[in-house]
Amino acid sequence: DEKPEHCPYSVDKFTNHITGTTDGLQFNFQVANLNGWLYYGFYNYTDGRYPQPVYFNTPAKITNGKVFVSIRQLSGVYDMGDWEHRGTATLGYRIVRNDGTMLYDGLVSFSGKDSFIVEPTIIDGPFVGKLSPSSCTVSFRTTVPVKTTITLANKTITESKAITQHEITINNLQPQTDYSYTI
Repeated sequence: DEKPEHCPYSVDKFTNHITGTTDGLQFNFQVANLNGWLYYGFYNYTDGRYPQPVYFNTPAKITNGKVFVSIRQLSGVYDMGDWEHRGTATLGYRIVRNDGTMLYDGLVSFSGKDSFIVEPTIIDGPFVGKLSPSSCTVSFRTTVPVKTTITLANKTITESKAITQHEITINNLQPQTDYSYTI
């Protein structure tokens, strides 16, 4: 009988155990023997020249599944997310084991200037699917259960309950029309 190999890693461990501190973000991947590097940098949604996070020049060392990222060191010329001005930003991060195996690319949003608070973050998607001439479905996944709203043209669609796996159907669309939306 073959037994499935136990894998100590999961998306939940890599996304849901991040806390804010007075100086930055504390990651606890809950894998005691995970040692390696965390590459990180701001993800700037408003600057199309950089469609991926621009990593800081020095990665942080992961020891026994834990690592700290100083947001304060990402100030001045390193503040591609403009958190100093806006008080909020999204940090992209990549988890790499000591042997070079890349385990996960993630995002974490935060707010604050004097101390930092981890905010709900879209970690998968958004994807537009189930297309018809007059409707579509926008799907995405968030780190924690949240009740989201999509704004599209003159429409606002709000979910009825807080969830992590979102599928929002938008009806009454015009064929052959481009739409911009915000979540």
